[in-house]
Amino acid sequence: MRRLLAGGAIGYQRGQSFWQGMNDMAEDLGFDRDARGTMDYAEHNRTYAGFLGLVKYGSIGVVAILLGMLVGLIVGGGVIMSLLTMFVFAALAVVFLK
Repeated sequence: MRRLLAGGAIGYQRGQSFWQGMNDMAEDLGFDRDARGTMDYAEHNRTYAGFLGLVKYGSIGVVAILLGMLVGLIVGGGVIMSLLTMFVFAALAVVFLK
């Protein structure tokens, strides 16, 4: 059985499992656990399309930054050539992946 300990904590008597007495909390769920819910498929499809767009354009952005770093830092093209490479790649990728 549960008992109140010093400081307001709830304790259990020796030999009692922690899960004994937990059924009191689970008896009234406040909803029908076996009822089937409804799903808004239009909202689901819009959310999924948004996620795919975020992944696509985010990947284009990451690759554009990496190409800009390649041209600017490793090839030695400078800042202007690096930025030009980034913008040209991003524009071409958006056009071709539309």
